[in-house]
Amino acid sequence: MSQLDLAIAVGSTSRHISFLETGRSRPSAGMVDRLADQLDVPVRDRNRIFEAAGLRGPYSAAPLNDPHMEPFRRALRRLLDSHMPYPGFAYDRSWDLVMANSAAEALFAGEETNVVRLLFAGAWRDMIENWSTVAWAVLDRLRFESVQEPDDETLRVLVRLGSEVLGNEPRPGQVGSDLAMCPLFVVGDQRIPTVSVLARFGTPRHVATDDIRVELVYPEDEVGHAFFASVAAGPSDARAVLRHLT
Repeated sequence: MSQLDLAIAVGSTSRHISFLETGRSRPSAGMVDRLADQLDVPVRDRNRIFEAAGLRGPYSAAPLNDPHMEPFRRALRRLLDSHMPYPGFAYDRSWDLVMANSAAEALFAGEETNVVRLLFAGAWRDMIENWSTVAWAVLDRLRFESVQEPDDETLRVLVRLGSEVLGNEPRPGQVGSDLAMCPLFVVGDQRIPTVSVLARFGTPRHVATDDIRVELVYPEDEVGHAFFASVAAGPSDARAVLRHLT
């Protein structure tokens, strides 16, 4: 992105942007926010930019389990519970499970709570017929996030895992998008085509909420709906449900 392009995008001039880069000028808080928006800087890193500009970082770094974050936790729980009987789960920037409804808990079964490891080295690899397509889509997302967060060692490890597991696996012509994937689950003799939609908090002002991703799985047909409905009506123990499914 050129200086001129960035200047136009933030309502400034290339001369002023140059002065900011060389330290001849100091940006206002509004300018820092506009620059961060245009450069797609994660909220977690924006406080560091504010501090480098001699300003106080405006974004809360409180973890999701902080008492002040209760309204956000409640919103997540209501979203996931309202998605029943279909699986819905939330995970953080490290792809670790944060929250799940009972349908999704059956898929995790408490054995692995990292979504990437579950996909590349866990039970999901054998449960998804179009695993290669889904795996490539997830690896693409991981690589993009790792570029955005170059200091995140956890993301680098997950990228390395995905790259090693895929190895010489041919890349499909179409691997989906950041907003939707279509895992085809195979459970016993049943094939359950689904659409998985990625959701996020809008205009987050907290580091924790910016890190959260919500995955909502929908069946493509009535057969899938009946299947997930029967799972939801089954045993409450997640391990028992998973044993039933597999």
